[in-house]
Amino acid sequence: EGTVYQIDSVGNAERIAGIPGVSGTTDGDGNTATFNRPIGIVASEDGKTLYVAQNGGDGAIRVLTGFLD
Repeated sequence: EGTVYQIDSVGNAERIAGIPGVSGTTDGDGNTATFNRPIGIVASEDGKTLYVAQNGGDGAIRVLTGFLD
């Protein structure tokens, strides 16, 4: 699946980016970014940007600049 979730310390998951059931390779905010089998995430120092490594498609790094509320 091409969706990124935030999981809190008690295990609650919240979707912060991607569209359930849709794979793709679009950078952007949580409403428009798409991913193809994300496998790793790194946050910028200020926490406002995520870099998402994906295993599918071109194996690129997607840039996520805003999160779903």
